[in-house]
Amino acid sequence: SGWPATCLLWQAIMAEFMFNPLAVGRADAAQWAALRASGFFLGVQLWLAVLALSRGILSLLLDVQFSRAHAERYEASTKEALFSLRVARALALRARLALARTALPTDGGWAGSEAGAPAQDLAAFRQPSEMHALDAPIDAELGNGAHKRSVKHRLALLIAALDERKSGTASSLAEAKAEAKAQFEALLADALPSERGDGPTILLSAIQGWVVDALRPRSAEGAARIAAKVSKMVSLELDQVAVDNFQLMAANTYKAQRNIKSSLETFSALNRTMAAAAVALWAFLLAIAGIALVDWGFDLEQWIVPFSSTFLAV
Repeated sequence: SGWPATCLLWQAIMAEFMFNPLAVGRADAAQWAALRASGFFLGVQLWLAVLALSRGILSLLLDVQFSRAHAERYEASTKEALFSLRVARALALRARLALARTALPTDGGWAGSEAGAPAQDLAAFRQPSEMHALDAPIDAELGNGAHKRSVKHRLALLIAALDERKSGTASSLAEAKAEAKAQFEALLADALPSERGDGPTILLSAIQGWVVDALRPRSAEGAARIAAKVSKMVSLELDQVAVDNFQLMAANTYKAQRNIKSSLETFSALNRTMAAAAVALWAFLLAIAGIALVDWGFDLEQWIVPFSSTFLAV
């Protein structure tokens, strides 16, 4: 694409006019014959073709190299950050369902009237394992095997999650902590009563169970891996999670996304600088080759008629 493709197309059209007698009229045949006989004209056209073709190949090689570099650099970090984000969204869903439950009448439970509870919360409560029960479009992406997709897709998803308008997630660290505190308070209603010296807590096993239920692993081994990762996210070897631990988990999730975005911006800027240097070196080498190998002398009368005919024909 771009000027290399345009240049190669032009060279193809020029070759058609130069070597196909049926493509030119009798009035221009003599001028085209003269151009074919001039060695410098063919040399210039060949140099331009090499220029365009080599530029296209260089762009392709740079794209492949930078794609590999992105994959190697962000393969593990994007999977870990994406898992943390899925856990955060799963717990946000569970907190929402807990709020929906508290909105229901207590005299009779589900058998009683459901008036007063938001319809979307009731629908979500009836399907507690559905990630898409949340309204944000990002939840459909997270529940659609996003962790198995390419690094480029995972990076785009993590960055999109930082946009509150698109994802409904926190747009700042303070907001992430505030939301985590509100979610923790809502989740207390679904947890077994538990106390620690610094206040009410939720059993780690309960949090692990909620996440496993939301992510729906296909095997017991998968459930065990998810539970182990959730335990690692809490960063403490405790069986009870207090509000400060819950907020720390949310903050680490947010920071991981921010760090990846900042790192990607820096890495992309470095790639652009390296690409510019490679293009500059390519231009210098092609210029030296053109000066050393191509005779640039020309006769204007021999060039103007065929060029104008070609332009009008195109």
